[in-house]
Amino acid sequence: MPNAGPTSKLTAIPWVRKGGCNEPTISFRVGIPGLAADGGQRRLRRAAPGGTFRDDDASVHQGNIEAIAAAGITRGCNPPDNDLFCPDEPVSRGQMAAFLHRALPDLPVVGERVVFVDSVDSVFAEDIAWLVSVGVTRGCNPPKNDRFCPEESVTRGQMAAFLVRALGLSGGGAWFTDTAGSVFAGDIAALADAGITRGCNPPRNDRFCPDDPVTREQMASFLSRALGLDPIEPPARPTTTTTTSTTTTQPAKPPYPGDSKNCDDFDSWEEAQAWFEYYYPYYGDVAKLDGNNDGIACESLRR
Repeated sequence: MPNAGPTSKLTAIPWVRKGGCNEPTISFRVGIPGLAADGGQRRLRRAAPGGTFRDDDASVHQGNIEAIAAAGITRGCNPPDNDLFCPDEPVSRGQMAAFLHRALPDLPVVGERVVFVDSVDSVFAEDIAWLVSVGVTRGCNPPKNDRFCPEESVTRGQMAAFLVRALGLSGGGAWFTDTAGSVFAGDIAALADAGITRGCNPPRNDRFCPDDPVTREQMASFLSRALGLDPIEPPARPTTTTTTSTTTTQPAKPPYPGDSKNCDDFDSWEEAQAWFEYYYPYYGDVAKLDGNNDGIACESLRR
């Protein structure tokens, strides 16, 4: 295995321009075979505090997720709110078609727009037909290949083949120990040579895990590197302080005692005063224990 890391064959030329209200925006042009000179230009906006999505703050891929969101390649996973990205969910073949269509809309058409028998009613039907027309997919059931299997998860090996065909990559050395018997070994090697993949077992990264499904966060990183996008690390999400209010429960109102007590009924002044203070808030001096209205009951007992 080579000692040096993969060297990218793609080029990205970034520059900064001012957006509306003096808000900085980042633009880039992508040097990918098949793109028109100005076809790769996109405008990236600075991420809001906490980022575009609520569920990727702990993801190591957050910067790349933000990059492809700013480039319009992803819209989220929970329409119409689309405030979630679902980073750990696997990418379906239909979703893969949509990601690539948004990322590389100007790829040259090399064939007819074929509609597979199992994709006619798919929300990704147009993206899948485009994928066929630019020569990136051939179907999922060779040799007949009249199906695309849009709901099936994309494996890391399949993803390598999709990207290599879309980007026009070729060649590659033996980067990983687990790809020798894979039908996608050449594609995986080309992807590694281009710096688009780094392996699946950091920090060693001597394996690619070609049969594992690609997660949405992994796909974000693959696409971001393929397009030469710089990760966008959003400012920290504001801390929400929750104030817990204390509810004071008032004691239940005691039954009306009537004029049922005299000072002689109490064994001490303290007992008389406690009775007086218990009923006074509800019924006043109902037993006439405070003759001079000074708030002290049965003063004759205070000897």
